[in-house]
Amino acid sequence: MWARGKQKARWCAQFARLGRERVQHLVDVDGIGPARKREAAVRWLHDQEHSAGSRETGTFAIAIFAALVSLVALLAIFR
Repeated sequence: MWARGKQKARWCAQFARLGRERVQHLVDVDGIGPARKREAAVRWLHDQEHSAGSRETGTFAIAIFAALVSLVALLAIFR
């Protein structure tokens, strides 16, 4: 079990070096073997998309908060 975790970590490091687009291409077109490595690649891609979505959501929330603070400040100035 430990060896599998260590192997998976090496694969994930390799995927990170290659980048999301290249790994996606390898999964979709070129193929990745063995099956466990392909499964790790698909999981890694899913995790990358999830973390990107979280960053986008966080950025949007910060932008809304900044707009609200600006609105409150303007209302306070012109009151």
